[in-house]
Amino acid sequence: QQQQKAEGGYIDVVQLHDPEFAPDLDLLFQETIPALLKCRDEYRWCKSLGMTGYPLGVQHQILQRSLEEFPNSATPIWDQSLTYAHYTLHDVSLVNRTFVGRQESFAAFCET
Repeated sequence: QQQQKAEGGYIDVVQLHDPEFAPDLDLLFQETIPALLKCRDEYRWCKSLGMTGYPLGVQHQILQRSLEEFPNSATPIWDQSLTYAHYTLHDVSLVNRTFVGRQESFAAFCET
């Protein structure tokens, strides 16, 4: 309905906002993320999927688990990952995280 009101052919980005407030990550992987994928891949309602939030650990868990649960996805699950204050002079925690089975850092993965 919102798409019709906006009179647009599609939405540029749909964000999973603050996933740390979900009751648990299983709910996101059982219901929310498959619905988002369907909106993007099947219905073509949006061009990109993203995730926003501050806790880097939660985003890291979701990105890592997405790689494990959707290994044969034709396109990357996440096109964007927005967080703040984790790659500054005072906090470089974004650089120190890696994914299981990959050599690249979280920051390098997000840049690709």
